[in-house]
Amino acid sequence: MTNFDIYGIGNALVDIEVNLTEKELTNTSLDKGVMTLIDEKTLHELVNSYTPNIVKKACGGSAANTIIGASHMGANCYYSCKVANDKQGIFYIQDLTKNRVSTNSNINNLETGITGNCFVCVTPDGDRTMATFLGITSTFSKSDINFSVIDQSKYLYIEGYLVTSPSGKEAAVNSKQYAQNNGVPTALSLSDPSVVSYFKNDFNDIIGSHIDILFCNEDEALTFSGSKTIDDAILYLKKFCNHFIITQGAKGSLLFYQNKLTPFSAYATNVVDTNGAGDLFAGIYLGSIAKGMEPSLAIEMANFGSSILVSKFGPRLETEDYQNIQNKFNSVLNV
Repeated sequence: MTNFDIYGIGNALVDIEVNLTEKELTNTSLDKGVMTLIDEKTLHELVNSYTPNIVKKACGGSAANTIIGASHMGANCYYSCKVANDKQGIFYIQDLTKNRVSTNSNINNLETGITGNCFVCVTPDGDRTMATFLGITSTFSKSDINFSVIDQSKYLYIEGYLVTSPSGKEAAVNSKQYAQNNGVPTALSLSDPSVVSYFKNDFNDIIGSHIDILFCNEDEALTFSGSKTIDDAILYLKKFCNHFIITQGAKGSLLFYQNKLTPFSAYATNVVDTNGAGDLFAGIYLGSIAKGMEPSLAIEMANFGSSILVSKFGPRLETEDYQNIQNKFNSVLNV
């Protein structure tokens, strides 16, 4: 019996989003458009330097954004993560609960430490550059996985950023193997081009000979495959995955499913902030197919939802935004 549509695992991070000019971003010495791991001292320096630029704080981390997005689309979700017994950790668990996501973390039994943070720099072109201090989530391990709940789920979703921590990678490998042995399909995100570049062998350890669903953007697909063209990247991905999605920003997205590659156009929008767009895309798509929707419709909804998200600040949609998505596709959904 399945009690959950999606069981997700990933790094629990409180997102601190700031608006920076191109010059200010250059002064941070961060590489534009990618994620960089930083220490606690650097995090405090960034926060202190750019406090006036802070736009929003939110419970986040890539997989959390995905799972929360899926929950708002009607999927019943469970999320395994690790936060500390500080104010941010308590906020994090309360926010998951507020968004109707079950979790392994008990607010009354959290470990001493510092909850992870992600300092998200948004430039005028809408691009996001991330500086991540993992904090206690760097010790996320297989002991934080509720394997019996994986058994009760339709899908396992793994955040690719887990490869940056040895214990996180081990948790991902063990979870994927357990799901595979028990007939639970696994979806994986490649997460970030720089992470793919530095940790490709670790991704291969998670994938093994096969992964059921893969989410990536065009840069991640090219980096992971070592290809110069998207066509060559697609041929590479087909070797170990028969269901994958490549997002391409304003160009739309590509769906490979049942041995057929289908392009889907993006929805026109004014790009303000791309932070969380790929996470939400995965959440809407996976949550929708977990509820029985055809992939071709799920990807249209994911494209539309992402177009709404990038037109405003922050990695999350509001309740009315999800209602707008549902309303747009009501005639097709026969609701």
